[in-house]
Order: sequence, then C-alpha cells, then structure tokens
Amino acid sequence: MVQQHQQQRQQQQEQQQEKEKEKEQSEQQQQQQQQQQQQLTSTAPIRGAVHWHRVVLVTNPFHQLRSYLVFRRAMRDLGMAVDVPGAPYKLYVAAAPFAGHRGYGPVLDGLADQWDFWRECLALGYYWARGWL
Repeated sequence: MVQQHQQQRQQQQEQQQEKEKEKEQSEQQQQQQQQQQQQLTSTAPIRGAVHWHRVVLVTNPFHQLRSYLVFRRAMRDLGMAVDVPGAPYKLYVAAAPFAGHRGYGPVLDGLADQWDFWRECLALGYYWARGWL
C-alpha cells in the first residue's frame, strides 16, 4: 500500500516536471523569436548607414525554415522588401541536411527524430497563429 502510494506520487512528480519542461520550451521559443526580431531591428540603423542589401541568417538546420520565415516577416515589417523580383534586399539561407539523433539506439533515435519533427510542425503553426510568420 505504501509502495503504491510512493509510485503514484513519483508519477505525479514526473508529470509535473514534464509540464514544467514543456512550459520552459514554449517560453524559450518565444524568447528566440523575440531575439530574432530584436537582432534584425537593432541592425536597421547600421544597414541604413552602410547600405546593406543582404542578410545572412545563421541558425540550426533543424530550425532553418522557421527562422527564415520569422526573419522574412520581420524584414517586411521594417519595410525591407524581400522575395520579390527587383527587391533591394536579399535574405540568404544555406541549404543544410537534417542530421538525426544518434547514440540512443535505433528505436529511440527514430522516436526522438519524430518528436522533433512534430514539435517543429507545431512550432510553425504556433508562430503562424501569433502572426510571427
């Protein structure tokens, strides 16, 4: 009876830790998006002074699409036309292959890759819903 109670308590603690981890990840995503916008916004006076016309985005290949879409939106919000013929600004993102998880074993590597894929899909939806893309 005592052992069963301890197991239930441990499960509750693990569930609480998982919820806290998910909340922390969501907050980190918001912070990353805000940092990207701030980085682009803070360079606006410099770009104007030196007449920059290219922006090179350096990011983790896994988050490349989301980062590109956030920067493209931020550039448009700042009046910097991108992705149209004759646009004065260009946003470059180098193609990079996806590197899956390694070292957990074949099954867990595959599950971790699937988790990351669906998490990134949800993050894209979340960013779109917030108007960040």
